[in-house]
Amino acid sequence: MDKEKTALVYNRSITLRGLVLDSTVQVERKIDIFLSDYFCDDKLKWAELNEMLWFTERITIGNKKDIFFLILDRHFKDYKSRNPKLVETLENIIPHRNIFAHLEIDLSEETVHKTGIEISFKKYKAGKINIQRYSMAEIQKLFDDFNFVNNCLDELLKTSKAP
Repeated sequence: MDKEKTALVYNRSITLRGLVLDSTVQVERKIDIFLSDYFCDDKLKWAELNEMLWFTERITIGNKKDIFFLILDRHFKDYKSRNPKLVETLENIIPHRNIFAHLEIDLSEETVHKTGIEISFKKYKAGKINIQRYSMAEIQKLFDDFNFVNNCLDELLKTSKAP
């Protein structure tokens, strides 16, 4: 196997992985802040809520997303109707985040020499290896989704009641 090409694919893969994970953290932090704004008027309690609950690993991004969606459904119906793709887009981001966070990068000869594939992961299931590949178009779509969700969250945060 071509060591230089393998190193290039590996370096590109870890860069893309980092960008996806960092983008997810940005979305998650905005959700955290929105939730704290929603639940807390007191500045000290707001900071403690973030420190003790939202900014920890006690609650997963999936749990935060579920709470966020409930609040949108109950109290931000107008906003949700103006941004109908927000829920679906955020729902679609999380499985990709999990792939980028937890699966092993695939550096097989087939992947290293395959054109049009930017990053591949190995998923082990029932004694078999399944390969999850992402093309540049799929990665661009994922980053477009991150931008859309971030813009929606920024708009929501402008209306929130941060102490």
